[in-house]
Amino acid sequence: MKKNILLLVGLLTFAAVSAQADGATEQEIKQVIIDGNAYTKQNLKGQENTVSAEGSLEFWSSGGLLHKISADLAPQEFESFDIDVKHIHVITLVP
Repeated sequence: MKKNILLLVGLLTFAAVSAQADGATEQEIKQVIIDGNAYTKQNLKGQENTVSAEGSLEFWSSGGLLHKISADLAPQEFESFDIDVKHIHVITLVP
């Protein structure tokens, strides 16, 4: 019985630490998105180095299937940019 209680306490502690780490990761990702949006609004172009050195796989809001993005792609430029970020929901796959 004592071993079961210790195991349960250990699992609850691990779950609490994992949830706290996921919360920190979630806040970091949200801030990166907000900062990137503010930069684009101010400069009318996207930030450089926003894609991993290996590139990225993205689903776009315009629909379609998975898009492979190259790491050496030039940042987009805009004539106007009036997009605000809302309702950011982050799902942490790897802390």
